[in-house]
Amino acid sequence: MRTINHRPSTIAGPAAFTLIELLTVILIIMILAGLVAGIARYAMIQAHVNRAKAEIAMVEMALSNFQIDSGRFPPGNGGSLSSANILTNLAWGTKKYMSFRKDQTNTVSSTPVLVDPFGQPYRYQYPGVTNTTGFDLWSVGADGSNSSPDDITNWSK
Repeated sequence: MRTINHRPSTIAGPAAFTLIELLTVILIIMILAGLVAGIARYAMIQAHVNRAKAEIAMVEMALSNFQIDSGRFPPGNGGSLSSANILTNLAWGTKKYMSFRKDQTNTVSSTPVLVDPFGQPYRYQYPGVTNTTGFDLWSVGADGSNSSPDDITNWSK
């Protein structure tokens, strides 16, 4: 008598990921994308801050040259339209002390103003409150709020 050995088949189907493995991979990819987006945003804000610091330093130099020639600084009250006086006196006067790119100016209430890298008007005050012998020049920073910790100023905080 012949015995037939019935062994289970060892031929497996194609290898596949389980639902849990797929969800795990998707979750890891989402976490990494969130980290990259956060780091990119931080780097962009830092680039804007550094650009604002450089622009403030250039405007300070131009204002000093204007003061040497005219014996005075342009007036400014620190409001959102105060940088219009900077444009008028430094770039559009009889003598040009500084030129501005198109992305450095904007119009607020039909008045051309000098804007920071965040798109907000620079603030200018003469006579200065913090710099009592000169002028105050600052950017309201990324939050767009005046007198906040992220303001970029021409004085030490």
